Amino acid sequence: MFEWLIKHVYQAGVHSPGDGAAFVRVARLWARCLECDEWTSENGMLACDPKTQRQSVHPIARLSRDMWRLLGGALDQIGASAGSRYRVAGPLKAGQLMGKNDWDDID
Repeated sequence: MFEWLIKHVYQAGVHSPGDGAAFVRVARLWARCLECDEWTSENGMLACDPKTQRQSVHPIARLSRDMWRLLGGALDQIGASAGSRYRVAGPLKAGQLMGKNDWDDID
């Protein structure tokens, strides 16, 4: 996951070696999210309370939900979400706009 982040999210001139800890945090959170989701898919989201015999959401399912929320914030910090890319990289200058694309030919 760390290698994927470096390949697809890292931007030279924007991120520095000091951002490495943030990238490691994202990779670890992502791995933990997937572990929780894997456990939940194998065992289900519900657990039976031994005292009341009532079913409720399993703590690991809650942990998965909370971890995904943390991951969203961590992704924002490194500019890996659509809304955060602008904050991390800043606006493009007029001369840096992308070249012609398929939408340019539509009248």
